[in-house]
Amino acid sequence: MINQDLYDMEGMYQCKADLLRLEILYKYGGVYIDADMVSLEKSLDKVVSMADDTKFLIMFEPDTKDKPYSVIGNSFIATTPGHPLLRMLIMYIRNIYHHKRPYHGVEWVTGPLAFTKCLVHPDMPMTIPPTSYFYPQFHYVPNPDAINLDMFPDSYAFQFGYTCSGLEGWVKNNNRCKKALDCAAHKRRKDWPFGVLEPFPENTHEMVEYGEIPKVIHQFVFQDGSGKPERWMRTWYDHFLRSVGDGWTYKCWDIESLKGGKYFCPHMYRDDRQMDEDAVEILAMEVIYRHGGYYVPLTSFYSGEGRLPKLFEADTHVSGSGIFGSVAKGRKLFFQLKGAYHGSSTNRFEDDDSPAKTDIISLGYSDASAVYCQFPQWSRFLGAEVLFDATNSKQTEQTMLCWAYDSNVPCYKVGRGKNWKIQSEISRCVVAVDPEIGRFPSLVNSLPGFLKDLDEQDPDWDVLIFGLEWNAGENSFTKYRVNSQYTSPDSKYLGTKLRGHFPHRLIF
Repeated sequence: MINQDLYDMEGMYQCKADLLRLEILYKYGGVYIDADMVSLEKSLDKVVSMADDTKFLIMFEPDTKDKPYSVIGNSFIATTPGHPLLRMLIMYIRNIYHHKRPYHGVEWVTGPLAFTKCLVHPDMPMTIPPTSYFYPQFHYVPNPDAINLDMFPDSYAFQFGYTCSGLEGWVKNNNRCKKALDCAAHKRRKDWPFGVLEPFPENTHEMVEYGEIPKVIHQFVFQDGSGKPERWMRTWYDHFLRSVGDGWTYKCWDIESLKGGKYFCPHMYRDDRQMDEDAVEILAMEVIYRHGGYYVPLTSFYSGEGRLPKLFEADTHVSGSGIFGSVAKGRKLFFQLKGAYHGSSTNRFEDDDSPAKTDIISLGYSDASAVYCQFPQWSRFLGAEVLFDATNSKQTEQTMLCWAYDSNVPCYKVGRGKNWKIQSEISRCVVAVDPEIGRFPSLVNSLPGFLKDLDEQDPDWDVLIFGLEWNAGENSFTKYRVNSQYTSPDSKYLGTKLRGHFPHRLIF
């Protein structure tokens, strides 16, 4: 290392990392990405190819009011080995280190402000893509759970800012060992919140290959107080049981009733905050593996008239409409559970392409949102027969589910790029297309009354497009009708309502 002596004497790991990234890139080239940047799962080939001429790519951070000038970030750097700009940065830091390090923060000595002082010049041979590619928002994010990554469709990554956001506590509380059975430390732990860690059995000969699935409906309910979707649950514990009879029972699991057992994946289960989709789905598999029966998501409900759904007529193992069933200790379910532990998909709705199912209505949402959603205990008239959620965003799921529940209409989750058939008997539907709708409950709450007024004022309307405008000179949420064909640049469309003779296929 050129700056080996500086690296050895430096006591802050943040500063050591700044020094080391330049030395590694200078020797090997490649792409450097900070550990607090999360990938938005896009190929970097297009971005890196932008620097085919200069062989050095870097970006400015977002401007904020407390910055006197634009600052070059050092969280994403793409370059070739031995690039002269890398050597210039290394030598610049070497020249200023002893003068500035005792008196200035690391950002002035080895960080972004040092990069800016060294590199900012109109003739500098470097490539600077748009800031939004890797810094779509200034990285002061004290709560990463509050960030909706779907809001940045043009970005390749998002930086949370581990140091400046003080994320040490958040990481400590949220960091989770994903494979406790393979971890020397965690496989010995005995005090997991839900129970004891049990290794996957090596001998599967005692597992059940064929047999009758127990006649038990299992559901999870993790809501506090009175926020359970009783109307949807009642379709199973009341309507279904009375309709089919014949020895069927219903079991509702809350957090406390799930504790105290043996689990293959107890490291994934939390009782102090919401679990993610993988954890909830794997927990459901474990419950069915131990007890047998059918696991039914809260957003799949019975709509039959005294008939047993064909889904429940199979033996040993069955899956469909988000529901799955198995005998206790079923071999097939065991291998699905083990595969989920090793990272295979847990999404049982992936191939469920239509909301129309015989005797079962499946909205397409996983329980990761539904079991924590505080469903309202009132109802109101929406003015439409069905909702479609085309936002493709986890952040809006609870908003849409509550909206559907209090309006007493189904809300189907629509996958992007799919061609959906709308049943011919539906005459009105509301389609949400932008995840921003989840941030504005006032907008959602105003739509039912707005649609009623619209019917009275203009009964011949066919399509209603609703949106959001900001910087409109109002101090609070205001609902109004747009009379111009031109829209403000400070606005966006959030959804639409269709009525009457609209096409029976929607493409999102």
